[in-house]
Order: sequence, then C-alpha cells, then structure tokens
Amino acid sequence: MDNLNEEIRERAKAEELLRESEERYRKLFEWALDAVFVADAETGILIDCNPAATRLLGMEKSEIVGKHQRSLHLPEKIKGEFSGTFKNHIGEKQDKTLETQVVTKSGEIKDVAIKASLLEINGKKVLQGIFRDITEQKRSEEELKKLLSLHTATLEATADGILVVDLYGRVVSYNQQFLKLWKIPHSVAGTRDDKKLLSHVLDQLKDTEGFLAEVERLYSQPAEQSLDLLEFKDGRVFERFSKPQKFGNRIVGRVWSFRDITERKKAEQQQANLLEELEKTNQELKEFAYIISHDLKAPLRGITTIIGFIMEDYADKFDENGRKQAELLGSRAERMHNLIDDVLRYSRVGRENEEKVQVNLNSLVPEIIDLITPPGEISITIENELPEIVCVRTRIAQVFQNLIENAVKYMDKPDGRVKVGCVKEAEFFKFSVSDNGPGIEEKHFEKIFKVFQTLNRRDEVEGTGIGLSVVKKIVSTYGGCIWVESEVGRGSTFFFTLPLYLQATEASMSEMEAKA
Repeated sequence: MDNLNEEIRERAKAEELLRESEERYRKLFEWALDAVFVADAETGILIDCNPAATRLLGMEKSEIVGKHQRSLHLPEKIKGEFSGTFKNHIGEKQDKTLETQVVTKSGEIKDVAIKASLLEINGKKVLQGIFRDITEQKRSEEELKKLLSLHTATLEATADGILVVDLYGRVVSYNQQFLKLWKIPHSVAGTRDDKKLLSHVLDQLKDTEGFLAEVERLYSQPAEQSLDLLEFKDGRVFERFSKPQKFGNRIVGRVWSFRDITERKKAEQQQANLLEELEKTNQELKEFAYIISHDLKAPLRGITTIIGFIMEDYADKFDENGRKQAELLGSRAERMHNLIDDVLRYSRVGRENEEKVQVNLNSLVPEIIDLITPPGEISITIENELPEIVCVRTRIAQVFQNLIENAVKYMDKPDGRVKVGCVKEAEFFKFSVSDNGPGIEEKHFEKIFKVFQTLNRRDEVEGTGIGLSVVKKIVSTYGGCIWVESEVGRGSTFFFTLPLYLQATEASMSEMEAKA
C-alpha cells in the first residue's frame, strides 16, 4: 500500500512538472518574437501557430491551422529544398537553419530563416518550425553586394593604381592597375604581405629614403594628406596621392593613389624646351628688328635728305619729267621707310609684354577719327554705345585706325559714309566698320589679310599691304577673329570679335592677367 501511495505521489508530481513545463512552453510559444508553426509529423498538416506567425503571414490563426505546411512556401521552393514528404524533410533537415521564402495573404514575398525540430507533445510527434523574418536583412545584404560590386567596378575602372591599407600599413585591398603600374606579380600580391610589397616597390625607385620618409610621416599623422612625385630607375614618373580613409569620424586606414604621368612630364619638358627656343628666337627677332630699324632706315633717311637737296639745289636743271622722277624716287624711299615701320609693328604684336589697361572705346574711337581727319565729303559715325575693355591701348587703337583709314582711303563716292558699331553676343563683342565704298570681290576676301597684299597698284594708293595683317594678328592675339562681307560697288563691312572676358571689370582684369 505504501508503495502504491508513493507511486501515486510520484505520478502526481510528474504530472505537475509536465503541466508547468507545458505552461512555460505555451508562454514561450505565445510570446516568441519569431513565428512558430507546429505541424503533424506524419501528415504535414499545421495544427498550431503563435501570434508572431499570424503577423508574419498577415492571416488569422484559423486561416493557417488545417492547411498543409507546403502552403507556407512558394511553389518553386516546394520543388527545391522542400521537396519530398514532410517526414523525410524532418530526417534530413531538422535542427538545421535554412533560408527560403514565404508568401503572405496580400501576396508579399518575405525572406525567412527556418529551423525545424521534431518534438513529442502529449505523446504525439510534431514538427516545430521557427521562422525568422530576414527580409530587411536580405535587402541590406543585397544593397551591400551592389555597393561592393560598384566599388570594385569603380576601383578597377580607374586609370590610377589604388592601394588601401589599415592604420598599421597592412594591405586591405588594391586594384589590378596598382599591380600593373608597379609590375607586381600576383604571387607577391596574393600574399598581402606589406613587407614583400614594399621591398618590390623600393627596388624600382631612385629615392628610396624620400619615399619611406613620406610614408612614415603620414603614418605618424593619420589625418594628413599628401601629393608628391616618384621617379623610377627606368625613367617613369608617378604622381602619388594619399589621404586618410574614414569610417564616420574615425580614421581606419589610408588610401594611396598612383598615376603614371611619364608622358605628361615628357610633354612638359618638351614644352619647356620649345619655350626656351622660342625665347631665343624672340630675342634674335628683336635684335634683327633693331638691325632693320638702324641699318636700313638710316640709309633711307640719307636718300630722302639727298633727294630734298637735289630738288632744292637743282630745281632749275630738271624738266617736268625729271622733276616727276625725282618726286617718285622720294615717295618710293618714304614708302620703304613706312614699310619697315609696318614690318616692325607686325613683328612686335603678341611678342612683347605690354601693359593692359582699361580702355573706354567711346573715348578712343572719336580720338582716332579726329586723328584721321577725313575729308569733308566723308562722314564717320559711331552707331551705338561701345564697351569698355581691358587691353593694350595702342594695339586696339591700331585695329580701329587701320580699318577706318582703309574705308576713307579707298572711298570712291562723293557722299562717303563710314559707320562703326558693336553688338554683344553670347560669348563675345562683335564690332563692325562698314562703308559704302567700291567693295571687294569675294575671291579676294582671304587675300587681303595676308602680309604685303593690296588690291591696288602701289602708285595708285599709298600703302604697304601690312595694315590688315596687323589687325588680324592683334585680334587673334586677344582670342577673336576677323572677316569681311562685301558687295562690289556697294561697299564693305569688316567684322571682328573680342571675347567678353575682356570687359572692363575688376574680375576681368584679374582674368586677363591670368591669361596673359
């Protein structure tokens, strides 16, 4: 009897423990943040689920219980890792975490991680599946993969060699261009041994001490940036740039960038050599110009003086033809003198560093018109407001003087009209000097801007044929262009442009100085 009572007590105690265990299980089951599904181990029919499971699927419990566990998954998933009987699945997959997808009541597909376990509840075998929603985690992973892919693609697409190291100088990553520039074999790069890489690098450089000194300086001052040049024993030149790598506000490493600028340095050296040669040529031209000015103009002055003496002292000895010939000789000498002056003027354009000043064309052009003193039958008018520009005053004066003088010189109408105008366009001022003179045939439009070219006989109209060449050279020096539009018998219009940056403002003065 005592044994029976003891057995009853033990059984009651066991049942109490079982009830407590079931109650704890039920609380955990109901309160769990992960979705829990319980299915019959033999049939796969769902017999229970917790509130988290209904939230996951967006269904009521009554809509879930009674369905086969396959209804939780997408059809293609059933054919894949969830194929076969539920019982077989238990044997193969239980206690393993799998990733799959479930479909909610609204049709939304969610990524889940599942861990299934075979349990016995009240003597009945059931499969408990714990589903954790990892949709956001998967999205984050996908975004990270995309970012990493973009980062890798960008890194490999750049023409620079990139090396990333941590705060201790250990290699974190690099691109293929880095290996190519430094001729590092994959057998060395694959070790990611910074000492081996450094040894390979140093063997190629001229100044190894300078290289190491800069590296040590930057590692001792992690926030510093640097830019310097590296010269190789084989003649190559690299530009080395380095800046700290940050994660938030924290410095976690350093990025080194290497760019091969060997060809650029060669081009710069060639340019420097050409500039030096050009400077020598300019100096020679200046000396040549001095020789022309001194050695040629002096005899011409002597000839002119002698002709003057002859005309004065032997005037009564000349007949009409002799007097004309002497005058012609004098005019030819004077023309030669003017030609030398024009050649010198042409050669100086763009070669001399002349002072640029603010010039009000509304004041300058009338002064030029007064200087020209056109005959009474020719009127010269300024059609509209002219701008103020920053330039060499004498040069821009030459432009207007040559164009206006030509219009006056070649005028063939009794009521000659010359007009000066300007319009402001997108990126430049467009100036014009028009006349109602004889006009120019189109076949001569290019010819007239060349040196020593004139459309009239030398003795018909006084001129050297250099004036328009000087104008073109001055306009070109300022970044503009010049052209002519004309109709024979009705006149010509010469157009030329000057960039807007020549406009006279404080900012343009600085810009002009920078471009000079």
